[in-house]
Amino acid sequence: MFRITILRKSATRRYASVTGLPTREELRKLSVKDLKTLAAKKKLTTSDCVEKAQIIDKILGEEAKPVKDKFVKQNNSTVGFFTAGEWKLVQALGAAVLAYGAWRFYNSLESAVVREHRRKIKESNDPEAVIALAKHLYSGQGARKNAAEAFSLIKNAAEAGDSWAQCEAAGMYARGEGTGQNYRAAFHFFKLSAKQGNRNAMYNLSKLYEVGVGTDPDKERAEHWKDLAQKSIDFTQTEL
Repeated sequence: MFRITILRKSATRRYASVTGLPTREELRKLSVKDLKTLAAKKKLTTSDCVEKAQIIDKILGEEAKPVKDKFVKQNNSTVGFFTAGEWKLVQALGAAVLAYGAWRFYNSLESAVVREHRRKIKESNDPEAVIALAKHLYSGQGARKNAAEAFSLIKNAAEAGDSWAQCEAAGMYARGEGTGQNYRAAFHFFKLSAKQGNRNAMYNLSKLYEVGVGTDPDKERAEHWKDLAQKSIDFTQTEL
C-alpha cells in the first residue's frame, strides 16, 4: 500500500508537469479569493460554491478529464497515471495477493475424514489411519497431494510389518516417487510383502529376479514366485 501511494503521488506530479494544471495540494494552499480568481480566469462560475473544496473540485473537475485524455494519448506507455513499469508492478502485487489467498484457501480444504485420520495418528498412531491418510495424500483426494508425506507414512507402516504398505513402499522406491529411486530397497520390500502372501508383490518380485534389478538375476526364483502369484488366492492389488 505504501509503495502504491508513492507511485500515485509521483504520477500526479508527472501529470501536473505535462498538463500545466496545479495539483490539488497546490490549490489547497491558495486562499478562497485566489481560487475564485483562478476559476474566473478559466471562465468558471463559483457562485454556487459554498466551501473551498467545491471551488477546487470545480477547477479540477472542469479541466481534468479532457486534459487527462490528452495526457494518456501523448504517453502511450502509461495506463491512467501509471507508467508501464509501475502498472506491471501493481499487477504483480495484485497477482501475488490473489495467489496467496488461493493457496491459503486450497490448504484449508482437507476433508473431515482426513482430519480425523490425522487426529487418530497423533493420539494413538492408529495403523489403519496411517494407511488411509497415505492413500489420501498420494491421490490428492480429500487432501493436498503430497507424495513425500505419503511415502513417509507408508514406509513406517511397511517397517511395522503391514503387507500392503510393504508392497506400496517397494513400488514407490522402484518409481522414485516421494523418495529417491532405489531398486534394492524395492526388492527388499517386495520380498517382505510376498512372503506374507501379497499376490501383487509376488508378481513384481518374480520380475525383479527375472531381469536382475535390485538383485542378481535368478530364473529359477523368478519362475517360483511367478507360479506362486498365479496360484495365490490373495488378490491384493496396488491401490496407489
